[in-house]
Amino acid sequence: MSETRYAIIHEADGDTIWRWQTGRKAKFVEYGGYHKARELAAAAGAELALWGAQYGRRGVPGDASQAQIEAAVDEAAERRETHS
Repeated sequence: MSETRYAIIHEADGDTIWRWQTGRKAKFVEYGGYHKARELAAAAGAELALWGAQYGRRGVPGDASQAQIEAAVDEAAERRETHS
């Protein structure tokens, strides 16, 4: 069994924040910008994934497949490692 992963997703097109964990659909949390999403991710010890047209991801995370969400979370982890 693989480890459970957690992410906070900032969906930039609608300025919404979503939470996600492995094996579940993303759930809407609240309206809020990037900085709010970053604070929530840090407090939860989760990755901060970015979503929206400028990131090549249209629609909302709640309608996305597990593979699409996992790709965004993988990119977030790579971005964090590159900038650490």
